[in-house]
Amino acid sequence: MTSRCCQPCPATKVPLCGPTSKSTLGGAMQPPRGRRTGVRALCVLAVVSLAVLARPAAALEVASVRHGTCSGASLWTQRVVRDGRLLRVRLAVRSDRAGQRWNIFMDHNGTGFFAGYRISRVDGSWVVRRRVRNLAGIDTIRFGAHNVVTGETCRGRTAA
Repeated sequence: MTSRCCQPCPATKVPLCGPTSKSTLGGAMQPPRGRRTGVRALCVLAVVSLAVLARPAAALEVASVRHGTCSGASLWTQRVVRDGRLLRVRLAVRSDRAGQRWNIFMDHNGTGFFAGYRISRVDGSWVVRRRVRNLAGIDTIRFGAHNVVTGETCRGRTAA
């Protein structure tokens, strides 16, 4: 014996409920099983793709940047960027004189990693770029620079 709701509708000749369902429209509102599985697979693929594409961008963090003045008219900028297991360090000094020698020393948490010199370019600036290992906790990068000709000094530090 069939209920009234499972009788074909006179206008469409389609039953409004399945043979096992007792409610109107029964499982007709549910997508077919194969389609549901495809939608789930597509969602999983989208999430995995986003995770894979976002990983390289997340590896680089926001830079720690410090600016300061030297004992004379020069200005310094130190930038430290965490890059996975490394720290990328950039020290730049802008002075007003070209062709002068600057002696530079840099350390990472008290351990020296650069000792050398730079000759200021035509615009009076010079740059040191180095990479050091990213240690656990807060990393402190310090530097000291000395202009051999004028005696001007620059000192600074950046925590990353």
